[in-house]
Amino acid sequence: MTGDDYVGGLVGYGWNGTITNSYATGSVTGTDYVGGLVGYDDGGAITNSYAIGSITGDADTGGLVGVSDGSTVTNSYWDKETTGQTTSDGSDDSYGKTIAEMKTQSTYEPGEPNNWDFDTIWAIICSINNGYPYLQWQTLPTNPCDEPGDEPGQDDPDAPTTPTTNTNTSGTTVPNMTILPKTGQSL
Repeated sequence: MTGDDYVGGLVGYGWNGTITNSYATGSVTGTDYVGGLVGYDDGGAITNSYAIGSITGDADTGGLVGVSDGSTVTNSYWDKETTGQTTSDGSDDSYGKTIAEMKTQSTYEPGEPNNWDFDTIWAIICSINNGYPYLQWQTLPTNPCDEPGDEPGQDDPDAPTTPTTNTNTSGTTVPNMTILPKTGQSL
């Protein structure tokens, strides 16, 4: 994600919103108010979330949040090695973790009532999401295009294919995003 001001891996400018059980993995580059998850959060709440993408900015830059203006940040982390950030506004610096810590479930289980829900919401498996936590609803069947009557693993010839990048109207190459159907889990 690249922009000037108010740039975040998930939200550029948040106002009185709630972000729960979410994460951002992409690089974030901007000038001011740059954060791995949120660039500028005004009066919102961020809970059980994390960011790991590289972050580059000139001012008001943070591993998770660039500027937290009256917001509450709870049980949320950033990878201080991959983001290149040792601080995040609205968070104690102890929530910045190493790569190894970010890939360890006990990091997110500091004690009740602050534990992340690894029974129904989150999971960590070293072969999925590069070993970082992921949302359980993201684990899809090997071939989600299978239909009754298909041979196991048979591809659906009518299934859409998605290129990994696209060119926007200004000629900039940007990554594609895939929106998966809602499965009852809140983000």
